[in-house]
Amino acid sequence: EGFGMGQAVKIVVNVFFLCTVILAALLFLPRAAGMQIYAVLSSSMEPALPVGSMIYVRPCKLPEEVLEHDIIAYEAGDGLVVHRVIHADGENGQYETKGDFNKTADETMVSFENIIGKVKFHIPFTGFFLMYIQIGPVRYLLLVSGSILVALALPLKKKEENEYENKMESEG
Repeated sequence: EGFGMGQAVKIVVNVFFLCTVILAALLFLPRAAGMQIYAVLSSSMEPALPVGSMIYVRPCKLPEEVLEHDIIAYEAGDGLVVHRVIHADGENGQYETKGDFNKTADETMVSFENIIGKVKFHIPFTGFFLMYIQIGPVRYLLLVSGSILVALALPLKKKEENEYENKMESEG
């Protein structure tokens, strides 16, 4: 027997399933642990956080938890900023920040109330995928293609089971 279309579909389905499990683990396990996930969109924190990285942010409960050298995510205007703390005044809940790649510190101090949390870790390049799966048409395309792959695999699985049962009956 050669390598047929059935084996190719089975491999594609298994790879798709494995990628789905890994993606689910990357996205949902940290969230279950109370972390929030974001994609790095600018180069202001390079090389520590390359553009396209997925960052995992854990909320801070007390202003004293935010220390110098921590990388924090905070709300600024309509957006989210991820920069390093270069001076921390935990008593007053005020922090001076700067992007590692930037020449100067940020113009305004960050108030504790605006801090989402501290960056605990990052995974380079995976943020690009996070950005794309949040786009409506891409999400639907992934859902549809996954459904098609599963639909193609089910008859193959049933055929394999029937062949195995027939083989066992003929041997027994």
